Amino acid sequence: MQKIPKVSFHDLVAADKAVIDYLTSSLNNVGFFVINDHPINKALIQNTFALTEELFNLPFDVKNKYHVPGTNGARGYTPYGIETALNEKVADQKEFWHQGSTSNKDLMPNLYIDELSNFNLLDDLYLEFEKMGNQILHAFTNFNIDYNANISDCATNGNSVLRLIHYPAIEEVNPHRARAHNDVNLITLLIGGNEAGLEAQDKAGNWIECNCDDGEIICNIGAVSYTHLRAHETGRNLVCRRRLEKK
Repeated sequence: MQKIPKVSFHDLVAADKAVIDYLTSSLNNVGFFVINDHPINKALIQNTFALTEELFNLPFDVKNKYHVPGTNGARGYTPYGIETALNEKVADQKEFWHQGSTSNKDLMPNLYIDELSNFNLLDDLYLEFEKMGNQILHAFTNFNIDYNANISDCATNGNSVLRLIHYPAIEEVNPHRARAHNDVNLITLLIGGNEAGLEAQDKAGNWIECNCDDGEIICNIGAVSYTHLRAHETGRNLVCRRRLEKK
């Protein structure tokens, strides 16, 4: 199976010609690539993973106190069996937490779990993702793709979301844990979970591995280059069980 390209963040923002040409060719076929040497604090990422594990290990009745019905999961906790892919009738088997901007007062305010300490780590990581996303959007102006206007300002104080997501381990195949779906966010940045498994479909209908190593980040340019993505399943369980996402 083919794999998505991998580039240095520094080369990307410096508009290195070889890197831009390489990515332009790849992104016109499938809108995913891996970024290494990125600026996000690695200790902050590890601490957030630890916090994420604590969060999803809380008893359901505790987590569910932070579920806000009628908001489509805009903030706080969303339990299993609610989010459903477009045109699908069976909900994905995942739970997640959404954290948003602290500076845009027009948006729904964030929720904070009283039972966990240092929950403001999510706000710190959100800001680092926001800055990195702004730089990536600015770098797109150097690409020879269908849409390459400078839209980086929209990432500042915008309606982005930091998503902590957990797919539970299972003992048998469940084909509806995470169905194939279109990603229509402007861009999505994903920190690799504790297992590989994400795939994206190219223009020819082939499935491409979208995995990354520790310390790397996957970028999906979603609304800039529409692709289909799915979570790859094995005979035992969905192999990306936890992932941090910034949309």
